[in-house]
Amino acid sequence: MPKNRFRDEQIACALKQAESEARAGEICSNMGIAAASLHRWKKVCAGLGV
Repeated sequence: MPKNRFRDEQIACALKQAESEARAGEICSNMGIAAASLHRWKKVCAGLGV
């Protein structure tokens, strides 16, 4: 299994930015991830309190 590139804190920060009306494109370019990764994180972490 591949090692995670981002820590849980970084993922939580990205999701918090996404909730605060930030554009997904800006978040992805700042973190160097694909838009699909951000949407997958939203799906996986939807029920968790970030």
